Amino acid sequence: MKNAKFEVDKVICVVRNPIDVYPSFASLIALSSHSQEPSQPWSSFQIWPTLVEWFTNQWREYHDRLRQRAKQTPTFFITYEELICDPVPAVCSLFCFLLDVESVEGTALQARILEVCNSGHQKHEVYKLKQGAGKLYRQAPLYSAAQLALIKQKCISHLLWFDFALLPS
Repeated sequence: MKNAKFEVDKVICVVRNPIDVYPSFASLIALSSHSQEPSQPWSSFQIWPTLVEWFTNQWREYHDRLRQRAKQTPTFFITYEELICDPVPAVCSLFCFLLDVESVEGTALQARILEVCNSGHQKHEVYKLKQGAGKLYRQAPLYSAAQLALIKQKCISHLLWFDFALLPS
């Protein structure tokens, strides 16, 4: 699908920091599940260094393409961490983008956003969050200093742009 073409008026892109998304994606591929994790940490598997390098290249290339495409198509970038940790302003901003308005303040939409976001996520849960979800860089212990340096070196422009620049060392 890399070269599939279709026309859109707007794009919504949810981005997750690379430190936490690599193990999550590895689990999805290997276990066919978002909620399961391997019996031992990913860093203990022999393939982990290869996966880190591959994921880093894929993460960079994917976001290169998205940010380039955003120059032609209005794109709303939001981080997974924003949606989990502080959903009200994130969702309000998303609806402003979708509706082409400056603010949803004082509207029925804002009231509904507040109602849903403040009711607790279990009530509307479709996908169960893992323990520690929303804690930035919770997977950092899986990485060596050299692997973190590789991610920073290859992805620095995106890390800064998405405000993920304070990667652990």
